[in-house]
Amino acid sequence: TNELAKEQAQSGAPHGFWVSAVTQTLGRGRWGRQWQSQGGNLFLSVILRPAYSQNWTWIPMLSALVTLDFLLQRLGPLSLTLKWPNDLWLGGRKCAGLLCESVSQAGQEPFLILGLGLNVASAPEGLDQETACLKQACPNLEADALLQELRTELSLGISQAVKRLEREGPAFVERLFWQHSHFKAGDWVSWKEDQQTLSGEVRALGSHGELVVQVHGAEKRLYAEEIRGLRSAGG
Repeated sequence: TNELAKEQAQSGAPHGFWVSAVTQTLGRGRWGRQWQSQGGNLFLSVILRPAYSQNWTWIPMLSALVTLDFLLQRLGPLSLTLKWPNDLWLGGRKCAGLLCESVSQAGQEPFLILGLGLNVASAPEGLDQETACLKQACPNLEADALLQELRTELSLGISQAVKRLEREGPAFVERLFWQHSHFKAGDWVSWKEDQQTLSGEVRALGSHGELVVQVHGAEKRLYAEEIRGLRSAGG
């Protein structure tokens, strides 16, 4: 869907234009990973045309938060959290991921394609991490009806939120992040770097949405690393 959205954008499709699929054969996530695209789940890509600025780095996180908020409003209380930088977890298992790609070409303003994969009716198996789907938490969920809502409401909500980010800056995104973040300030996390496993204490978000951690008394900034929890601030 990202590729189809890119083609439409290059032909002049506007901010907020979206492409969705029932299934995909070439679904992908961050780091070129395959995203298993089973029927009954959401595969959505939205064209975003904000004015170019350093706030672009906040858009994937913002889009994940918009998705999380919509699901809580639509489905009621769920154990949904945001795993930095832009994955949604349901009960501690991954249920959604986002892939944001920037596109530049001669003679045109750069634009973004925001791809979203959300497990609604089923969760893929055999991956290197546990996955979940909304239907597991909401057995009476009518997946087809929800998918119709998600396609229209999320594409509109994300495009409107990006415009708000342009007007107001990222302070409101940071507030929402700490409300819904799976990892709180003071939690310990680990990540891979140069074939080594490092660990540090979560401290803050940086000016670009990066995760600031403390490692042996020094600050380190993580920009796209895959983090895992070690222990919470409460022990």
